[in-house]
Amino acid sequence: MSSTGNAYRKITYGILLSACHIVLNNRFEILPAFIGYFMIFLGVGELCRLGASAYYEKEKRTSTIVLVLSGVGFVAGIFLGYSSYLSQLCYVVFFLLELLFYADLLSDTRKVFKEYNMIREADKLKSDRKMILLLGMALGIVRLLAILFSVLGYVFHLGMIFYKIMLSLHMQKMAALEFTFYKELEGGKQV
Repeated sequence: MSSTGNAYRKITYGILLSACHIVLNNRFEILPAFIGYFMIFLGVGELCRLGASAYYEKEKRTSTIVLVLSGVGFVAGIFLGYSSYLSQLCYVVFFLLELLFYADLLSDTRKVFKEYNMIREADKLKSDRKMILLLGMALGIVRLLAILFSVLGYVFHLGMIFYKIMLSLHMQKMAALEFTFYKELEGGKQV
């Protein structure tokens, strides 16, 4: 049986996989990031199939865009290289789109929690969302500066790994909450 907990776990694994891409020889990625974004796409689609499309329809569209752009970025990286200025600027735009996706996902999950009177969880999610947005914006600034000062690229990549681990831990908490909440609803109101 499918549950919202399983959907959030797919999103969690997708976030982790999207952080694990390694570029070899400036032309090829081992474990391309689009594999992680595909998992995120599947997780969001599952949330919509479970009856939460009123909340997550925007995230479904955005996850499709992120998936397609990450695939295009993978192919472009093979032909143009990952260190060209054009590739790096595209990466910054992609990162901002990804950041907005995560912010929307957390915001809409907060709405679900509020609707089902999970006020404490909704309030915690609000503060988590602010922290994730601030850290993400700081990483975006570091990424822009890394275009000029290549040594900051290492700082950005370490920060990105930390950011995605932190984000995946938040998603895992939501998976546990949603799964428990979904189980309680099986006899009554459905999500």
